[in-house]
Amino acid sequence: TKLRYHANRDHDGNVLLDVRENQGFAWGVEHFYRLHSFGQGALRTYFVDDKCYESGVDCTRAKDHTSPAESRYRIQDRHRVKVDDSTSVTFELNKMSDEYLIQDFFYRDEFERIAFPDNYVSVVHATDAYSVSVLNRYRVDEFVPVVERLPEVHFDTHTQPIGDSPLYFRNEDTVSYLNRTYKDVPDSEQNEEGARGDVRNRVSYALKLGDVAVTPFVGARHTFYSRDLDGDERTFIRNNAEAGADASVKFFKVYDASFHQWGIDIDQARHIFTPSVGYFYQSRPTHDAFSLQQYDRIDTLDHESTATVDFENKIQIKYRERANDPESPVIMREFMRSVVSFEFALPQADVSKLDQILMDVEVHPWSWMSLSADSRYSTEYARYEEANFDVSHERGPLKLGFGQRVAYDQSNQSTMHVEWKMNPKWKIGVYERYDFSRSDESEGGQNDEFELVLERYNFYCWTVRLIYNRSHGENGFFITFTPSAFPETSYGRTQQYFSS
Repeated sequence: TKLRYHANRDHDGNVLLDVRENQGFAWGVEHFYRLHSFGQGALRTYFVDDKCYESGVDCTRAKDHTSPAESRYRIQDRHRVKVDDSTSVTFELNKMSDEYLIQDFFYRDEFERIAFPDNYVSVVHATDAYSVSVLNRYRVDEFVPVVERLPEVHFDTHTQPIGDSPLYFRNEDTVSYLNRTYKDVPDSEQNEEGARGDVRNRVSYALKLGDVAVTPFVGARHTFYSRDLDGDERTFIRNNAEAGADASVKFFKVYDASFHQWGIDIDQARHIFTPSVGYFYQSRPTHDAFSLQQYDRIDTLDHESTATVDFENKIQIKYRERANDPESPVIMREFMRSVVSFEFALPQADVSKLDQILMDVEVHPWSWMSLSADSRYSTEYARYEEANFDVSHERGPLKLGFGQRVAYDQSNQSTMHVEWKMNPKWKIGVYERYDFSRSDESEGGQNDEFELVLERYNFYCWTVRLIYNRSHGENGFFITFTPSAFPETSYGRTQQYFSS
């Protein structure tokens, strides 16, 4: 249960009072505050006297784990203050009793998005000419492995013109003191600390060759390390160079097309075709990635030689809001957009080859319906590594969403959401997520989640929802009451479809 409170215009929140059959009583507070010139934030607490710890009953969502502690808790504080128009400070603190608490008690709200919340202090100063950020990321709980940044300072000039010339310059500098931590290894036993300074410069040149826009560039990167993979405290600098070019041209043609059938209205169409070619070369660094402690992607740099060919097509249509009425306003919208990308790997000691094909398509045949699809095809393995398809419809009393997610050898999921407003007071909705990859011997798949919602609006000034939910083999029945006059206070209890 949630009991909302409103102290004043700057302080409000919720008191959580929960009872579970096996895990017992739990309570917490979600407090939202606004301190005006000192910023705003949210303080959340939750405490559980877990009865499963004593009985040894497996009542956690984690496989093969009983409750790891009797007194379980989480404390979270998020705060953000805007110092001026260009500077902001953000910090987040998360302290938990065990690694399974978010998974057990906040599975839908948090765990499906992020398993372990972060702990950091961030200061960002951004202007049109440059940006400076200072990040301090640290570990609070020993069961959470993180790369600590104590701190990390990043400076970026963005891409700036050099005087009145067609030359552009960009500089990125990052100075970090890093420490990789491991799960359940005490901080006193960690020995992967190191200082790193990374400087990256790039000079580009913008020119026009007829109708073709060409941007060649050259750059260099120098990275200072205070240690290597073995922990030897020796300083060295890794160097590598980069170069490349991007070129694109735009063609378009206007068609005086007229089409008024099946609810599709077109009086004029414009086709925009933009082919582009890009090439990127990165030399082999003077120190191999296998000799470095791996903190992030800066340490994984290796020789790279890739070419990319993109073909972008757009169709924009123009029509009158009321056909055959010259006084009707003219409407323009995007009817279709597609991008097909070919990525070529150009290794030094091998023949050039097509590495992967990327596709992204969006179609809006009607203003109330959209279809989109994207995919990544690996030519090396002759298979689609990822593919997604979405269709959404919202017209009159009917809302519909359908999505298909495929990741090779990982998942194959379908998601559907249908909502029908039968009349001004009654509405029914169905949500379902089905995973074909988690096959059952008898059924050939697994229904991950199903939900049915029946809503009655303004029933004696209350909106009442009857909810049946089946998720991960568990059944749940819920009844929610929302004041009809204050729909913004509704409970986030039901599931809905969102496109990728």
